[in-house]
Amino acid sequence: MSRRINPIEITDEVSDKLDTRTSVDGITGCWNWTCRTTAAGYGTLSIRARNFAAHRLSFTRHKGDIPDGLVLDHLCRNRRCINPAHLEAVTDQINMLRGMALGAVAQREGVCKRGHPRSEYGRQNNVRTYCTACQAINMAAYKARRAS
Repeated sequence: MSRRINPIEITDEVSDKLDTRTSVDGITGCWNWTCRTTAAGYGTLSIRARNFAAHRLSFTRHKGDIPDGLVLDHLCRNRRCINPAHLEAVTDQINMLRGMALGAVAQREGVCKRGHPRSEYGRQNNVRTYCTACQAINMAAYKARRAS
């Protein structure tokens, strides 16, 4: 069996590397990558002098190609995990909104990072949204710094 992932083929050799470099967490079910990781914590596998994301290789091996325009979301929130059951192909926007970053949490809860309701949001150049209450606080702080 061999599937292509730009431009690597999922061969038996790649499958063996994926299998031997993981440890299964009996509690979470995560297949934790035990080798090299990126600074962001994602597992990497070097094949023919090129680095590949281990979770992307695992997903391709077990579920097929990642559709164009989609990224993989770790449903378990564990970046070292390469269990294909814990990976879902989603849009970048959905992936970010599912995350735990302050902006993502605020977006889901309908408030800004200071807790102001999103109904008070404005738009800048019809592109970027901003909290009008926070902008007023920031402007007052800026003016206070300039005055002193």
